[in-house]
Formats: sequence, structure tokens, C-alpha cells
Amino acid sequence: MVAFERTDVAFHLALAKIGNSPVFAALHGAISGWLALQRQVALRAEGVTERAPESHQQIHDAVAAHKPDEAWQAMDRHFRLVKEHREEGKGADS
Repeated sequence: MVAFERTDVAFHLALAKIGNSPVFAALHGAISGWLALQRQVALRAEGVTERAPESHQQIHDAVAAHKPDEAWQAMDRHFRLVKEHREEGKGADS
């Protein structure tokens, strides 16, 4: 689990740094603590560590191919999945 969390943080930080904008890197830094808490909840859902890499790969591939519309769509799917995982993770506490 720790390895997944490390690579997840590294992936998100790499995306924030792609545009060479200090604003994106600063935003990532500002919300990284909140993201860590959300990740802890989401990771309670079954199968998250198996599903997340596919989502990240889709984002990576679109960014690497310089396809902003596809990257946007992949990010939107990723955010929706994270929301679902977080809701499942909350339910795992019950």
C-alpha cells in the first residue's frame, strides 16, 4: 500500500510540473495533505490499487501524445472513479 501511495503522489506531482508553472506545483503542494486523506479513505475500497494504474496510464498516454481533449476526458474519468472509490471506502468503515 505504501508503494502505491508513493507512486500516486509522484504521478500527480509530475502532472503538476509538466507545464513548468510554479502555480500548478504550488497548488499541488497546497492540497497534497488533503489528497493524502482522501487517498486513505479511497484505498479502503476493494480493488483500488489494481484499478488506479489503468486510469493513470490513460492520462499519461493522452498527455504524452499531446492530446489535451483526451487528457481532459481521462482526468474526468479518473476524478469520477476516485469519487466512487472514496464513497466505497467510507462505506467500508460501517
